[in-house]
Amino acid sequence: MTEYAVHIARSAERDIFEAVAYIKEILFQPESARRIYNSIKMQILSLSEMPQRFAVIAEEPYRSMGMRKTSAENYLIFYLVDEKEKTVSVVRVLYNRREWKNLI
Repeated sequence: MTEYAVHIARSAERDIFEAVAYIKEILFQPESARRIYNSIKMQILSLSEMPQRFAVIAEEPYRSMGMRKTSAENYLIFYLVDEKEKTVSVVRVLYNRREWKNLI
């Protein structure tokens, strides 16, 4: 099975940091913050194998870009697959109730 290199964009790193900080420092739920961080991390790392298992987003312009999404806990993970380079680029990690279409 082909393994893909997974790259996390600064925007996605910032998204994860802000989500975990909010849960830990504003909601005072450090255990939940740790669990959510680990869940997001594991889901992102799992994209190194068979990243195409999640469908391309149907709406434009995301379909033309080849943008895919998966989820972990209450967060959506948006990413692109480069078949030629065998890489996955995670571009955003957003809370699933946000209006994500304007944030990618």
